[in-house]
Amino acid sequence: MTSQKRITIGASLCGFVSGWEATTMFFLFPEIRDVLASGDATNAAWILTITGVVSSSLLLQGGRLGEKYGYQNLYKWGILFFAFTNLCCALSPNLWFLIAFRGLTAVSLAIISPLAAAILVAKATPGSENMALARVGVFVGASGVVGPIVITLLISSFSWRFGYFSQIPIALLAAFLSWKNADVPGRNTQRKISFIDSTLAVFAVGFLVFSLSKADE
Repeated sequence: MTSQKRITIGASLCGFVSGWEATTMFFLFPEIRDVLASGDATNAAWILTITGVVSSSLLLQGGRLGEKYGYQNLYKWGILFFAFTNLCCALSPNLWFLIAFRGLTAVSLAIISPLAAAILVAKATPGSENMALARVGVFVGASGVVGPIVITLLISSFSWRFGYFSQIPIALLAAFLSWKNADVPGRNTQRKISFIDSTLAVFAVGFLVFSLSKADE
């Protein structure tokens, strides 16, 4: 398999797990609400909300970090961090641990998503960049079809924890395919990264969502 194909498949698998995250968590929610939150939908909803809050606040910083430190390093370690956080989610002893690990999963997604696209474009042959990105889009769309079916089977046969376990081998395969083939240096090593701004953005969006969730009480 050529280096280009490995990169494309690896990035496509990253797109697949991103789409999987966006759809399957809604199917895991009812059982998590009943098992870990004792039926409290308001608190349990944070396993869904925290991902959007964190990833939307950090998404732009993921690309900037890639420019400063090199796309490959952050990309491959971001994938492994995604696998690790999903393992932690699957082993969470209570709801609040799960919410915290879901927040860390969102951090990994904020790193993986922009860097996968950047590496694909940088490594694609001239004129084939759009086709490479389109393949990732196909995988994202496929996850929306396959994910709910697989998750439903896992929940009915085992438990909600296997919904998180199921993402780990996909992430590890993506990391394996990309490990030595996604060498794209950063374009602006002098770029300044404001981690304080990113942290404040996460808390600002989080407190806004929290206030809205408590508005009718």
